[in-house]
Amino acid sequence: MTATQREETISPAPADQDRPVHLIGLPAPLPPRPSTRRLSFASKIILEKVLLGITIFGASHLIEYLGVKSLAFACLLELGVMIAISVIFGIALLAYIANFRRISLLSRSAIEISQGECEFKAFDGVDYKAVAKLSEEAVTNKYHVKPVKEAPERTMGKDKVLPLTDCFKAPCKSGCPFGQDIPEYVELCGKGLFLEAIKVITDKNPLPFITGTICAHHCMDKCMRNHYESPVDVRGTKLVAAEAAYDELMALTEPVEPTNGKLAVIGGGPAGLAAAYFAAKAGYAVTVFEKRETLGGIVRNVIPAFRISEEAINKDVEFIKKNGVEFVMGKEAPDAAALKADGFDKIILACGAEKKGVLAIEGNVINVIDFLYAFRNDG
Repeated sequence: MTATQREETISPAPADQDRPVHLIGLPAPLPPRPSTRRLSFASKIILEKVLLGITIFGASHLIEYLGVKSLAFACLLELGVMIAISVIFGIALLAYIANFRRISLLSRSAIEISQGECEFKAFDGVDYKAVAKLSEEAVTNKYHVKPVKEAPERTMGKDKVLPLTDCFKAPCKSGCPFGQDIPEYVELCGKGLFLEAIKVITDKNPLPFITGTICAHHCMDKCMRNHYESPVDVRGTKLVAAEAAYDELMALTEPVEPTNGKLAVIGGGPAGLAAAYFAAKAGYAVTVFEKRETLGGIVRNVIPAFRISEEAINKDVEFIKKNGVEFVMGKEAPDAAALKADGFDKIILACGAEKKGVLAIEGNVINVIDFLYAFRNDG
């Protein structure tokens, strides 16, 4: 069916030529008729008399039931019942009026549409100018741009400063999986003390380049600055400190003398590297067993190179090595019995969750990890 034939098929019938047409080319439905149900004056008077009779009848029986002897108290009680019923009747009447006005307004709008006062036309293609205008206005339109949290009394002005108690207990630390001392190293970086900052970072995080590049930065989701303009660039600040003070840190780093025996780590990905670092700092002679020829796991072998460079990964690996960790790569790790026979008292498994998930999709389905691994290493 051609476009012309399609337009002829959906065009309105001759009897509907005077009716407006929707965007899809179909005639607009007739508007609903406005409700004309109104209570006449006589009806209102009758309703009020009936309610008054019910009130007096109910109040009299209530007085008799309660056994009220005092005439004054009986009158007050009857008056109170009448006032209560009158209030209820008044509320119901107001609700009826409000509902009638709403229906009248909707009906009036429908009549305007049916009379062609609102612009409707048959669909004859995308209006790119209108779409472009809508796209531009969406940036500033109040219906699309809203604050993260409505807090007008806390909006920062020209001469105001952030209240001290806003970050009295830094919420960014609660967003970090290992609770880094974020305010401390951000402040040190702000003062230009990058070596001191990287020392604070590596006290809990031995992979500042990897996490400073591709970390999910949930700390920034928790940042109080989200309620003003944008969060503090915590992840970027970490990378700045790492790049600025890496050589100094490497020059000052010395391995801890192993006094607690030998420890094996199975897996040379980020988890295995971090475990090896902290074990070495705790006085273990650590050896990492990695079946591939390279270290870094998913970060090096799966995540595309445009997201993180080889150089960044290598710097974190070299820092781990500088702390006295040894590596055995390119072959499967020995079993537990062989490791114990070789003098390893403790074994940490950091081999990752390599069992592939299966999707019930027909056709030539490629596992996402396999695809990204092939892209990173072969493509």
